[in-house]
Amino acid sequence: MGEKYDNCPVCSSSKLKVKYKNVKSDAKDVTFDIAECENCKLQFVLNKVSKEFLDNYNALDTYVSNYVYCDDNNNENLKFYYRKLKERITKRFKISGKILDIGCSAGCFLEIMSEDSSWDCYGVEISPKTVAIAKSKFGENIYEGSIETFEAEEGSFDVVSLQDSLDHMVNPKAVLEKCYRLLKKGGLLIVKAHNISCLYSKISGRNFYAIIPPCHLFYFNKSSISKLLEVCNFKLSWFGFIPNLLKIKTIFYRLARYNENSIFFKIYNFLDKTYIGNINIKKDLHDIFTVFAIKE
Repeated sequence: MGEKYDNCPVCSSSKLKVKYKNVKSDAKDVTFDIAECENCKLQFVLNKVSKEFLDNYNALDTYVSNYVYCDDNNNENLKFYYRKLKERITKRFKISGKILDIGCSAGCFLEIMSEDSSWDCYGVEISPKTVAIAKSKFGENIYEGSIETFEAEEGSFDVVSLQDSLDHMVNPKAVLEKCYRLLKKGGLLIVKAHNISCLYSKISGRNFYAIIPPCHLFYFNKSSISKLLEVCNFKLSWFGFIPNLLKIKTIFYRLARYNENSIFFKIYNFLDKTYIGNINIKKDLHDIFTVFAIKE
């Protein structure tokens, strides 16, 4: 990977430092450097990744990359968080209408939102396999492609959400600027992402499970996501943590960091066939945050 950022993609500061060098990737033998902005505290892949490179990477049809979001046995765990999120949306904003989920995968969040008749659900997803599943639930309301090529009138949506997707984007600033245009005045933006400043991350360092370039290109915390929202003219309404459910085997899957030769992946494979491995536990290590922001 040749060209690198000279300035922070969020706040444009030139005060960058290399935090981790030569972080391994599952994209063949490529390695990446991870930088930190000393101004807004954003951490990100310093190497500029081309759309062509990402398209080739996303085309890799591996079991590892499809687990969690495509495993039917894990759907209820995903929905546990989504139900908690819906409760918080309803309690705080008491809104309904049109919702767009960017990176909707198989449509699990939209399923939860559509359990009552007050939400008209739309999604954007790049994976053909998960698009097919989401379309079986929501038909042509699911767009196959990227948010960059998605077309809709300005002010079309009451809520736009990016859950576990903003950190995948090549240009998160441009994505949030588009979200701003898509939202009605007073509309709600929801972002769920990994918290690079959590204790787990600080202990793990470069081995933190979310540092998996080029799958994840950006690593946010409260400071950097707040700055990004400010730059894109959103008003931060709430930053917090919602518990998740996960299976015991998933702990080892994440520790394996997509490396099928890892001892952790071997443990995951063993636990996958056991009762213990499929036991659910509640997790709230503050390693994943949720943000609400308003278009004023």
